[in-house]
Amino acid sequence: MKIKVVIPTTEKDYNMAMKNAYLHKLRAGVQCDVIVKIDTSKIGWVAMHNEEFSKGGFDYYVYSCADYYPGRNWLKKAMDFMEFNKLSLIGFNDGKWDGNIATVGLVKKEWIKKYYNNLFYEGFKSHYADTEITSLARIDEVYGYCSDAVLIEIDYDKELKSVNKKDRELFIKRGYGNRWGLK
Repeated sequence: MKIKVVIPTTEKDYNMAMKNAYLHKLRAGVQCDVIVKIDTSKIGWVAMHNEEFSKGGFDYYVYSCADYYPGRNWLKKAMDFMEFNKLSLIGFNDGKWDGNIATVGLVKKEWIKKYYNNLFYEGFKSHYADTEITSLARIDEVYGYCSDAVLIEIDYDKELKSVNKKDRELFIKRGYGNRWGLK
């Protein structure tokens, strides 16, 4: 079993990403590879994950972010929960969505390949790709929220930011979230 954890970042947030990557590895509780990717071409979070996902070499993939701080044994708890419940996508306790959306998540590679060639639908740039795969996992009844697996967002300006409007429009148009009112 091979687990790949990927943290895309901007040059501005590189130091924070490296500190959190170190903690992602140190606190995982299981063997994993942690990779930090700098978005020098400004292709966006979704494309950064898709690039790394397409390289393969793993059975499980964790999509994370530079500003997410892990609790102790965050990945072991999520893996145990996934295996015990026979799930394919696990949402972490991110401190904001109470499991409604896997903003950062643990994905079983064999499951997501059913929908995409990559991790996320390529049409998204920075938002709603996580919401869409959460919706897909709910449809397949393979989504689980592991509240004990803490991977919490630390963004002091988060409440002042807005989502990418084009991504939101695309998500609504694709229709996967309507069943749960995710918009």
